[in-house]
Amino acid sequence: AVSLNALQRIDENSQVNVQITFVNDRNEATSLRHSDFYTNSGIKTIENRKQYLEKSNDLFAKIKYENNAKNHYLKNELSGDFSWNKQWLNEQGTNPHTMMGNLPVYTLKDNFSIMKKYGKRLVTLQSKNIMDIRPQQLYVDSLVQSINQHYYETNTDVRGSLRIGRFILSGQIGVNAGEHRFTSDLVGVPDSIGLLMGKSSFTFARFYATPSVEYIVRDLDFMLSGDMSYNHYKYSLDNGQS
Repeated sequence: AVSLNALQRIDENSQVNVQITFVNDRNEATSLRHSDFYTNSGIKTIENRKQYLEKSNDLFAKIKYENNAKNHYLKNELSGDFSWNKQWLNEQGTNPHTMMGNLPVYTLKDNFSIMKKYGKRLVTLQSKNIMDIRPQQLYVDSLVQSINQHYYETNTDVRGSLRIGRFILSGQIGVNAGEHRFTSDLVGVPDSIGLLMGKSSFTFARFYATPSVEYIVRDLDFMLSGDMSYNHYKYSLDNGQS
């Protein structure tokens, strides 16, 4: 494993931090199984030798920028997590088989936030985003199955507050949306078993707003708030048939 962490100040208000980690791993295993079955027709012997190998590479990288000034605070954090994993299983003997799995996972994340004062008003913007991609394959003898997944999601909102005398007016508006796409394909088997490929996707979106009014007098605190939202969902399926 290799790890690197660096912090660099840009000026009196801002700095950047970089973190990188890489891990390489390898696992091997071997097994031998011998079985004798005694039947009326004689002795049936089954002997299988299995060899397993796994190679994994994991890379994580993150860069964070911060700016802390008199009237605002800004932070943006971008990170990536990438995995290249492969697995092999070779079986020799009575029932020989060869299998290989390619299992990569790529994930990107971005978290952004800023708080800023405008006189007596405070406004905050936050945005969290993620993208996950998994192009994976499984090989079994002459059969091949490919599965691809793509996932995207964002959650962004704006918050603000304003004080007028004993009243505090505040609110939040935002959107949470995402999409998940899935495709699969099977090669090496006859069409008679059914569908060999397919595509599906699921999308969602939620728009919301939460206004509130707060009144403070002496030791009493009165608050009136509301919650409004609109939700949208969609699912589609394509089984590859015309």
